[in-house]
Amino acid sequence: METEPPVGKPPTILDVARRAGVSKSTVSNVIRGIRSITPETQRKVTQAIEELGDPADPATAAILAGCSPCHRVVDGAAYPATLVACAAHDVRCPPWHSRKLVAAMQRATSGDAPIHLRVWSDATHMSHVADVDQAADWLGFVMGEIGLSPAR
Repeated sequence: METEPPVGKPPTILDVARRAGVSKSTVSNVIRGIRSITPETQRKVTQAIEELGDPADPATAAILAGCSPCHRVVDGAAYPATLVACAAHDVRCPPWHSRKLVAAMQRATSGDAPIHLRVWSDATHMSHVADVDQAADWLGFVMGEIGLSPAR
């Protein structure tokens, strides 16, 4: 497996993850200062960042931008029908992240497919995954977009 970023390109979060032997989300958590990361994992990620470049340095800021969905929105792209669901009380992924992403996609899209946001007011991190009403809402969106109607 390749562990070096391409020559002349700033390192990405994936490059750091590969170098440290961890996931991209772990690198993101270390960068953001999430405390549930073990000291050994923090050390590995910090060492990989030091070897590949400091994300606080504008020249290597791509490490963070590369994991940000908002930074990957492309002006003029014809985005497909999209439903972004989030939880109002999510401490790991605050709902403003989803709001910002949906706003960026709606502003950037050249297509006419809907880009919707659904904020579950009584949900917390991942609690909406097993909720029947929320699953039905998502399934109804998908069925509507592919032209299916519920059986009667």
